[in-house]
Amino acid sequence: MLLSALAQNTRNLRADGRCSLLVASGTKPGIDPLTAPRVTLSGRAVMLTRDSDEAERQCMLSRHPSSAMYAEFGDFAIFRFELLEAHLVAGFGRIQTISARELAVN
Repeated sequence: MLLSALAQNTRNLRADGRCSLLVASGTKPGIDPLTAPRVTLSGRAVMLTRDSDEAERQCMLSRHPSSAMYAEFGDFAIFRFELLEAHLVAGFGRIQTISARELAVN
C-alpha cells in the first residue's frame, strides 16, 4: 500500500499496525451485502523504509501507474500487509477461520 503520513489512517497504522481488510462479492441493488460471501483478512501493516521497499514499490506502481506522481513525495511510504488469518463467511452456517500458513501457496 502506498500511504501518506498526512492521512489519519496512516497515523493510526504507525501507532498500531493491526488492521483488517474486508473483501465481499458484489450484490444486486436491494440485496443485503451481509448475505453475500465475504472474507476478512486480518494482519499487520508494516511500514517499509525507502531503502528496502523496491520490490513492493515496483509491484504497487505496476498495478497503479497513476500513483507514480505521489510515490516520490516525502510523506508517502510503502506499507506491506502481513496476513495472519482469514475469516471466511461463505453462506449460512459456512464459516471458517483459516491461518496464513494454511492459505500459503507453495
